[in-house]
Amino acid sequence: MSTPSEHPGSRSAHLALLACQFCFGLFPLFGKRALEEFAPGVVAGWRIVVGSLVFALLALAVHGRDVLPRRKHVVPMFACAFFGIALNQALFLEGLERSSSVNTGLMMMVIPLFTYLIAVLVRQEPWSTRRITGIVIALSGTSYLVLQRGLDLRSDYLVGNLLLIANTLSYATFLVAAKPLMRLYPPLVFTGWMYALCLWSVPFLSVDGPVFPDASTGAWWSLVMVLVFPTTLAYLLNMYALQHVRASTIAVYVFLQPLIAGVAGVTVRGESFGWSMAVAATLMLAGVWTVVRRPRGR
Repeated sequence: MSTPSEHPGSRSAHLALLACQFCFGLFPLFGKRALEEFAPGVVAGWRIVVGSLVFALLALAVHGRDVLPRRKHVVPMFACAFFGIALNQALFLEGLERSSSVNTGLMMMVIPLFTYLIAVLVRQEPWSTRRITGIVIALSGTSYLVLQRGLDLRSDYLVGNLLLIANTLSYATFLVAAKPLMRLYPPLVFTGWMYALCLWSVPFLSVDGPVFPDASTGAWWSLVMVLVFPTTLAYLLNMYALQHVRASTIAVYVFLQPLIAGVAGVTVRGESFGWSMAVAATLMLAGVWTVVRRPRGR
C-alpha cells in the first residue's frame, strides 16, 4: 500500500482533518449537556445503533458482497469491537459525566502513549529511549491532573478521571489489535463491523436509564450532535483524509482536540482552567510530542 503524498490537491483533506478535530473536540461539550438528562449507557447505546446503521448501509452501498469478513477474522474483530467501541464508549461517557469537558479533552492526549506502550509489549514497535522519556513526562502531567483534588475514591472527579484513563487504555488496545485487520478490509467495511459487532451490548448498556426519557429539547439536540458529529461524520472525514495525507500529519492534527475541548468548556460551560491544569497540560503536550514526532533525517 503506497503512502499518500502531500500535494496541492490535499488542501481539501486538510480541511477535512480540521473539521474532524472539531467533531471530536466538541464531543465533551455536547456530551456533557446530553448526560444531564440521558444516562451514559443510553448515550453509548444510541451511538452503537446509529453507527451500525450508517456504516453498514454505506459499506453495502460501496462494497456490496465484499463486506463479509473471513471466518477466521470474526473472533479477532469481535475482540477489537469490544475494546474499541463497547467498552471504550461506556468508559468514556461514564468518565465524562463525572469529570469536566476540559479534563476529558486533555486525557485524550495520552492515547498515543498507551498505544506505543502496548505496541512495544506485543512487539509491533521497537523500544525507544526517546519515546519512553516522553511517556514518563506525559504521565507525570496526567497524574498531576488526576490527583489535583486529592486521592479520594469517593470523589466523582477522581473516579471520572480514572474512568477516562481506562478509556484511553481500552482504545489504545483496540488500535494495536486492529492494525493487522485494518490492512485487510476497506475502512468503511471495518468500521461498520466494529459497530455492528457491538449491537449485543446495547440492551446491557440501556439498563442504565430510559432510552426515550422525558428530556428537554436541548438535551435531545445535544444527543443528535453527538450522533452526527463524533459518531459518524468524524470517521468519514478521517477516512477521506487518510487517502490524501500521511498518517503522521493526522497525528499532529489530533493535538487540536484538547485545545478545542478546553476552549469550549471554559467559554460555553464556564469551567475553570487554572495554573495547575496548565502545568499538567504542558507536561502532557511535551511528552506526547516527544513520543509521536519523527526524528530529523528519517
